Amino acid sequence: MGGFCTRCCGRWRRGERFVRLLRGLFKVTLADILQIEESPFRREFVHVIAIADGVHRVPASHKVPVVLTRSRREDGAYHSLESPSRSVKIDVSVFALHPGLTLLHEVGHFLDHQALNPIKRGFASPIDSNFEELWDLWRTSRLVRKLTAIRSRKRPIPSATTRSFIAYQLLPIELWARTYVQWIVNRSDDLLLLSQFNSSQTEHRMGVENLADYYWDEHDFDRIMPAVDRLMKRSGLI
Repeated sequence: MGGFCTRCCGRWRRGERFVRLLRGLFKVTLADILQIEESPFRREFVHVIAIADGVHRVPASHKVPVVLTRSRREDGAYHSLESPSRSVKIDVSVFALHPGLTLLHEVGHFLDHQALNPIKRGFASPIDSNFEELWDLWRTSRLVRKLTAIRSRKRPIPSATTRSFIAYQLLPIELWARTYVQWIVNRSDDLLLLSQFNSSQTEHRMGVENLADYYWDEHDFDRIMPAVDRLMKRSGLI
């Protein structure tokens, strides 16, 4: 079995290849994992998951229910346990403006928690070295620099609510989930997802800051998208 070796790093590289081989043998689909209840959104959710399954694979996992809520505070939420590391459920609010994008965002959290973290303890995006390339690209992106500048400006001083909201948007976990959504939209060219994505961008430009997600412009995402491809390949998901 491969592992850390002070005498020969090649043994560790063979171990990495072995892990990728095992992951390749036990791939399932999101449609196998996500339990989508009967609802007015079911057809849309099934469609969105089929699109994501056409872009990448996922490792085997227990069933994860997708539950509709009536929350007006958040469009969606991913619930998990730390010890043992386990997904509990995905919530999507019936009041979500873009249910398909919301579900994809929470699937991004699921992958971060269950597929992209080889040590299976918490989320990968804040700690795993496989994300180093994305950390650099996020940090130097126009979006992150703009949000950081707004958060730290002196005049006018942003409200505590605005600073807290921006700080949340800048968390690696959230940066990854939005990156994943935009990656799926771009890689799939699906009309439904593209329509919802363009609509969310229009709302953001109109100033609906508490409802719109923050995504990257074309210039930044042209640099980010290949890095996501490489991350997903290293993880054995494409």
